[in-house]
Amino acid sequence: MESRIKISVIVPVYNIAPYVAKCIESLLEQTFSGIEIILVDDGSTDGSGRICNEYRQKDSRIHVIHKENGGISSARNAGIAAASGKYIGFVDGDDWVSGEMYQELYDLAESEKAQIVSCRYREVYGEDDGVAAGGERTFSSLSQKTALKRFFLRQISESVWDKLFLRSMFSDIRFPEGEINEDTCVVVRLLMQSRKVVFLDRELYFYRKRTGSITRSGYSQAFQIVTCHLSQIASWIMKDHPDLEPYMKNFCGVHYYFLLLSILREPDRKRYKEDYRIYFEKFSNCFYSFIRWGTGKQRDRILGLLLRIRLHCLYILYRNITGKD
Repeated sequence: MESRIKISVIVPVYNIAPYVAKCIESLLEQTFSGIEIILVDDGSTDGSGRICNEYRQKDSRIHVIHKENGGISSARNAGIAAASGKYIGFVDGDDWVSGEMYQELYDLAESEKAQIVSCRYREVYGEDDGVAAGGERTFSSLSQKTALKRFFLRQISESVWDKLFLRSMFSDIRFPEGEINEDTCVVVRLLMQSRKVVFLDRELYFYRKRTGSITRSGYSQAFQIVTCHLSQIASWIMKDHPDLEPYMKNFCGVHYYFLLLSILREPDRKRYKEDYRIYFEKFSNCFYSFIRWGTGKQRDRILGLLLRIRLHCLYILYRNITGKD
C-alpha cells in the first residue's frame, strides 16, 4: 500500500522560542495534504522543545525528536533518518514558508520527473505577511550541468531550505557535523547526483535575518573550513565537469571576496593576517571569473578590484567615514 506521506519536512529547532510557532503554523497551513513535519529539538533550553510538544498534541502530522545539542547538521541528519516521505524538504525553525510552497514544488517534481525542485526566497528583516510573490508561475527544467552552472553563478541558492529533494538521494549523503557553511557541499553533491533540476521563479520561502545568527556575525577562524569545502567542490567539478571551471571559480571567488571583507570589518583585523593572506591568494586565482560575473553588483566588482590591487585601505577608510559596509 502506497504511503500517504509524500513529503517529510525537517525543522531543526534550537532556542528559537519567539519564532518557532510561526514556522510550525506555516507548515500546518500548507495546501499540500501528504506531509509530515519532523521537529528536531536540538537540546533547546528556552522552552522551544515544549512548544514543539504542544503542537504535536494538536496535530498528528507533527513528530518531535528531542536530542542533545549537536548543531544544525546533527539535527537535520536525525530528521533524515526519521523521514518516510518520497521527498524531503528543510525549513529552519525561525523561518516560514508560503502556504502553497510544497504543493507547487511537489507538482513540479512529479510532472517534470525531477530529483530537485528549487524556488526563490525572500530575506525578511523583522515580520512579513508571508505572501508569495504573485504573477504567472514560470519554471525552468535544467540538466545537471546547466543546474550546476546556474548554481555557480548564484542563480540557484546554496541553501537546502528553498528546495525539495527526492529522499533516495540521501542514501549516502549527510550534513557534515560540527562545521559551518554546512549546506554548500551537500547541495553540490545532490546537484551532481541529479538528472533533472527544476527552478521555480517564485518567492515561496521566507528567510528571517536576525541579529545573532551565524550569517550576521563577524569573522571567526571557524570560517577556515570554507576553504576546505571550496577546494573539495573544485576537485569534484574538475573531475566530472572541467568545462564548468570558469563558473566554479566565480563561485569560489565570491566566497573568498566575502571572507576578505569580513576580516577587514574586524577592529582587530591584524590578528587574522595569515587568514587574509590565504584568502587573498585564492581570491586572486579566481579574480577574472569574479570580475566577469561576481555577485552581479557593480559595487562588489569595484571593491573586488580594490582588494585585488591591494587598495583595501580605501574600503576601510570608507567604512570609518560613513559607517556603512
